[in-house]
Amino acid sequence: MAPAAPVPADLPSRPPAQHRRPVDLPELADRLWRPPLALAVAIFAACGPAHALGHTDLVFHAVLVGLCLSVVAVSLGMIGLRRDGEPGG
Repeated sequence: MAPAAPVPADLPSRPPAQHRRPVDLPELADRLWRPPLALAVAIFAACGPAHALGHTDLVFHAVLVGLCLSVVAVSLGMIGLRRDGEPGG
């Protein structure tokens, strides 16, 4: 059996822990409301040609998806409004 490796007397010190800052919900919501709203706008814009081509079932389901995305975007935007105003902005 091989001899055990010697244990160093003084272990190297680790750097101080760097903790993440806590999640700021209004700031996060302020950044996240734009993509769902942009996607909803694109879906609503695509509904016009689809309706003109006679795809009414597709338009119906697309409008439902667009409305759900709009609800998410407006809710996030309302939470984002709670953010404190920046000086000069």
